[in-house]
Amino acid sequence: MPHDQAFARQARAADTLRWGGRTSLAWGPKSPAGGNANVNLQAALNAARGKLGSQLVNAHWRWPIQWKTLVCLVPQFAPDETGSVDVAVTWTIGSGDAQQSFQTNYTVGPPYLTVLDNTVDLPAADVQVTLAQGALTQTPGEGKTLSTASVDFLEVAIFVAPVTEAHALLHLAESLEALLGATREGGWMPPGFHPEPLGYDR
Repeated sequence: MPHDQAFARQARAADTLRWGGRTSLAWGPKSPAGGNANVNLQAALNAARGKLGSQLVNAHWRWPIQWKTLVCLVPQFAPDETGSVDVAVTWTIGSGDAQQSFQTNYTVGPPYLTVLDNTVDLPAADVQVTLAQGALTQTPGEGKTLSTASVDFLEVAIFVAPVTEAHALLHLAESLEALLGATREGGWMPPGFHPEPLGYDR
């Protein structure tokens, strides 16, 4: 396959990738009838999944590479909060019978600062990241539940980007060879070279 056609095919494939996503969760106040505030927290997760879907990342490369990842949790909690929220992130790498899932866990607690984690590096061709159905749990503080008279917000954002590209030098050499060959014949690029622009779509 000519190099420009391979490039165009990869560009079209890039349109289906999701290199990152963000979901916003809002819950509270606790219902007057009482009950477990986890219901409100789960309802917030269900509402976010219904609006934006469950996948925050769905990335694919033509061959296994190293992915750099970033998990970002941004809380905006009521001033009288004293509890904490635990967030479980599900990672799935690989495909078919070579697929594996695992979880990383994070806690957002007083003084409710932004949580950043860029320590997860993944060697894979396919990466998917979701918040599982039971991904959020809460720990009450000072004898009260996390849902109070005020609404609490939590933004969960996850992004991935490729760090390595094993065939980059090979493609560079192929492009230079094609360019030099065309130059020797009096042209700048091989005949029929019409690369398509890269695209992105959620």
